Amino acid sequence: MIRRTLGQARAKLARIAGTSGFKMNDPRIVDRINDATEELMNEGDWPGVVDRYLFSSNTGDIILPSFLDRIMGVALNNIPYSMRSPWYEFVEYGPGPQGGCNWIDTVIDRDETPLQFAFPGTGGPYSLYTKCELDEDVDGITPTMLVQGFLYNSRREVRSFFGTGYITGEQLDLSTQFYGTAQFSEITGVVKPETNGYVELWATNGFPSQDVLLASYAPQETTPSYHAYFIPALKGEWLGRSVCPPCYQNFTNMQILVRGRRRFVPVENDNDILIISNLPALMSMIMAIQKREISDIEGYGQYKGAAVDILRKEAFSYRGKARNPAITFDPGASMGDMIYVR
Repeated sequence: MIRRTLGQARAKLARIAGTSGFKMNDPRIVDRINDATEELMNEGDWPGVVDRYLFSSNTGDIILPSFLDRIMGVALNNIPYSMRSPWYEFVEYGPGPQGGCNWIDTVIDRDETPLQFAFPGTGGPYSLYTKCELDEDVDGITPTMLVQGFLYNSRREVRSFFGTGYITGEQLDLSTQFYGTAQFSEITGVVKPETNGYVELWATNGFPSQDVLLASYAPQETTPSYHAYFIPALKGEWLGRSVCPPCYQNFTNMQILVRGRRRFVPVENDNDILIISNLPALMSMIMAIQKREISDIEGYGQYKGAAVDILRKEAFSYRGKARNPAITFDPGASMGDMIYVR
């Protein structure tokens, strides 16, 4: 498997894009490459799409960075943990909602969140403010970031006046430091423009020493959303207790090794590394997309099948006989003499 940048792949892929090829500087070739990459990523856990990552936590919360889509496996303190779906806390035979610490050696999927750190549950009311590291003004005009959510001590959505009328949410200026006025109890969505630098979102209750960092948004993020997980055995309230599980005593942050799957992020610049860098596969997928655009579904299927087959053979060549297990065994449940299989 060879890693390639957009600049390295551009010339070869431009030849087959369009009816007679695109010029190398034609922006449509980048769109074709991104479309092909996004579609092929959904067809398998290819080399380059799946990798190992290291996290640390003492709260039980794991918020994946924007470039990761999901966790496929976790090892905590050198012990593999079971992965559970969002339904785990709601099914009839499950443990119920998990918020405190317990002995469950499992990782619970908590779906998506627009924040990188949890919104404070006590000490409110909290209003918001932004901090920008670089000048974000465009032609002398300060851009804004929209934050949506619910009012403090209310289930009503935050509404505010902006421009010529009322909007759902509050617009915060992207300046060196800008304070909003709405009091939030929960944040449900964030919409920001592309920026020059990182933008921090903070919550404050009027006491600076208690300000809470909620997120640090990257320049290219416009609708930030992060996949969240929870490990009950890592909830911070265990720390320092005599009844704490022995393997977790005296830890302020536990290292968590995960097998993670990357989220599709479009390439833009010639130095951006392609998530899928197999050129024959990308060529076939680009041709498949072009067939679909002229309603040639049969041709689309043939070229896409060829692209997937190329990636499958590359994965076999790269990994050899090492394969993902077809099934996993959980010793925590059984039916008679039959081992529980999930």
